[in-house]
Amino acid sequence: MNYQFAYRARDLAPKEIFGKEESSYMELLWYKDGLKKTNPGSHIVLEVDRDTMMFQRLFIAFEACIKGEAYCRLMVFLDATFLKTKFGGCLMGATFKNGNQVVGSEDDDNWL
Repeated sequence: MNYQFAYRARDLAPKEIFGKEESSYMELLWYKDGLKKTNPGSHIVLEVDRDTMMFQRLFIAFEACIKGEAYCRLMVFLDATFLKTKFGGCLMGATFKNGNQVVGSEDDDNWL
């Protein structure tokens, strides 16, 4: 197999599987509206730069998590990772321990 052919295939494969990154950002407004419709009482904020119309941040707090927080220990776990795509950025998450003092682990079941 030609090196350039393999190199190009390596770049095209994720786009073929997951779609273009630009399309994902364009669907965030639809996603936000869908979340509000299917999860009433949730707090969802999508911020976009008014000048460039570029995505800034998305905050999601589901109503069940907001109400359930009252029954959790006062301990929050934070984690973040850098997004290594052409748009860059940082993905952050926060988690509480549940009533059984359990926090899900980073395994396939929790990431799918």
